[in-house]
Amino acid sequence: MAPMEDALLREALRAYGLKLRRWTRFRRTVRVETDGGLFALTAVPDAGRFERAMERLLGYALRQPFVLLPVPTPSGRPVTVVGDRAYALFPWVAADTARHALRAGEWRWLPAFLEALAAFHAAYRRPAPAAPVRAAADDLIARWTAERSALEAWAADAAGRAYPSPVDVLFVHAREALTLALDAAIEAARRFRAALEGETTDVVLLHTRPAPERIALTPRGIVLLDWTGAEDGPAVRDLAVFFQSLAPELAARSEAAERLRAGLSAYRRRRLWQPEEAALLRAALFYPGTVLAFFRRHFSGEARDHLLDRTEAAQAALRAFYARSALAEALSVPLEERPDVDQK
Repeated sequence: MAPMEDALLREALRAYGLKLRRWTRFRRTVRVETDGGLFALTAVPDAGRFERAMERLLGYALRQPFVLLPVPTPSGRPVTVVGDRAYALFPWVAADTARHALRAGEWRWLPAFLEALAAFHAAYRRPAPAAPVRAAADDLIARWTAERSALEAWAADAAGRAYPSPVDVLFVHAREALTLALDAAIEAARRFRAALEGETTDVVLLHTRPAPERIALTPRGIVLLDWTGAEDGPAVRDLAVFFQSLAPELAARSEAAERLRAGLSAYRRRRLWQPEEAALLRAALFYPGTVLAFFRRHFSGEARDHLLDRTEAAQAALRAFYARSALAEALSVPLEERPDVDQK
């Protein structure tokens, strides 16, 4: 137990009138056992944004178990600040997560979770100026187009080497698939940009990191944990993050396409689906950003790791890329050809 971290946790809990007994770290979250029970103490990256989001969440969370609200301090704040760090204290939820269910082959939670997410997004939809979104889309298309040119430059670099490394060979074999995925993402981003014709566009309150390990399956219903990253944005950002987090489990499953389409249909039945959202989700799912960043470091000479380690990292990055590509293909049909929103 690190003495400095132990002291920080004790000081943070003192703001709630709690005494620390023991703690266990899980990435950014710490499970704390106190004289008042079990809690999850989570680091907050932006205290001001989090407080504003919590103010908006309060009314919804009182009606639904889907949102887990933080424990307020005696002064009513959803965060406590210790030095230059901010923390939020949440009740500890003792339940299996959706990640455990996935490993056991259990999928019944998927439509229920996406219906709950759709209802939440619908409850917190508001119009926002479209001009900044159009500018961001233009920047995105320009950046992705430059990356398309970089693929060709890297291919020429690899082909010109007298003794190509295993990483070079892996790139050459993956180049066509990477190009097709990037082309699909660019085309979808252009369609998204073309659909932004009005003065406003819809944004919702996002969780920003809805992955299976943050979805608790409790007797009361599905609870989405850790809202410390909540902020406004397009609803499909949550969807893209969620579907991408499923890619490793779904890569080798023959029923993946059917389950994903059923899940997305469940979402669309509960929330009106805008045409530009389909294009944005497609762009986010097809964009091979992680593997492009890996090969950019390799071909620029920035990578300094051992070649064997880099080769293994390249293989892992490509496996994740192929899993996400399969995911994007599985979701492409309902996005473009099967509008199933219940308009009533």
